[in-house]
Amino acid sequence: MDYPLYMNINQAAEYSGISADRIRELLHSAAPPPHIMSGRKYLIRRDALADYLEGLEVAR
Repeated sequence: MDYPLYMNINQAAEYSGISADRIRELLHSAAPPPHIMSGRKYLIRRDALADYLEGLEVAR
């Protein structure tokens, strides 16, 4: 599936493979992923989400 440049929470969850609830938790955290608001809707840029999640990875 082609994902749009800006994704809503459900699209971001499908794209990333993590739950929509976890995306919401991240958006309300102290250091949320880059996003914009359209009214009450969160729009998350596809490339920014990938970079953000890579930054959360823990090296072992």
